[in-house]
Amino acid sequence: MSSWSNSEKFRACIESAEFGPLTDVYAPGALLDATVGAWRFQRQGQEAIVRQFESWYATPARLLRWRELPTDWGVVIEAEESQGDGEAEVYFRYVNLLFTDDDRITQHVCYCSGPWDVATVRRHAAEAPMVRP
Repeated sequence: MSSWSNSEKFRACIESAEFGPLTDVYAPGALLDATVGAWRFQRQGQEAIVRQFESWYATPARLLRWRELPTDWGVVIEAEESQGDGEAEVYFRYVNLLFTDDDRITQHVCYCSGPWDVATVRRHAAEAPMVRP
C-alpha cells in the first residue's frame, strides 16, 4: 500500500477554504468525477478542479471526521464536515477516491450526500440514530 503525502495539504485547503495550493496536488490532465446528491458532473484540469472546490467552499469547513485508507493506487478519504454557523449550518458526508501517480492526483472520484440543513440533521438524529459514527 502507498501513502499519499499530500493529505495534509488537501485537508488544510478544505479547512481554510484556500484552494490555490491544490493546483500542485493534481496532475495537469486530472479528472474530477463528482456525484453530489442526485447529480453527477466532471471537471478536467488543475484550474477547473480548483475552481470547483472554490465554489463548494465559500467558507472554511469544520471537519467532524476524516479517515484515510491508503491503497496501492492512492487513497480513500471518508469525511464528515459542517459549514456555516447556527441555523445556516450545513452538513456533508462524503467519500473521495484519489487515484495518484507520482504523488499527484490523476483522477478524483467524489460521492457526497449533498448539503443537509439544520432541520434535516435534527430529523435524521431523531428518526435514524446511528449505531456508530
